[in-house]
Amino acid sequence: YQGIENATGTGKTLYSGTVGLNTTQSGSTYQLTDSTRGGHKTYNLARRTSGTGTLVASSSDVFGTGTASSSSSDQTAAADAAYGAQETWDFYKNTFGRNGIKNNGVGAYSRVHYGSSYVNAFWDDSCFCMTYGDG
Repeated sequence: YQGIENATGTGKTLYSGTVGLNTTQSGSTYQLTDSTRGGHKTYNLARRTSGTGTLVASSSDVFGTGTASSSSSDQTAAADAAYGAQETWDFYKNTFGRNGIKNNGVGAYSRVHYGSSYVNAFWDDSCFCMTYGDG
């Protein structure tokens, strides 16, 4: 698609510190979409418990502050999820020679800010996605 370019952003995560994130740029907006790893995308559920959410985007290519926040718009959790997805893709590629979890070149997606104070995370095969609460 014309107008969307790959970019290298920065994630300021809570658990891994400052990390590089593959992102895309569309106009003046950067999105947490990793086209180098099966098109993985990170979405914000904004405390909802269903649906895909809103694609995490920013006017700068820096996501998160590296600190925990009670705000459902905070991008630190999104940076952690995107980085974790990158590391998972690379693990399957480098350890097993697989092109993604299912070896079909398709990246799972991530959803952050699930529910209100949800103290867990879970895999949902029906959406082929990983979901993270804030508790």
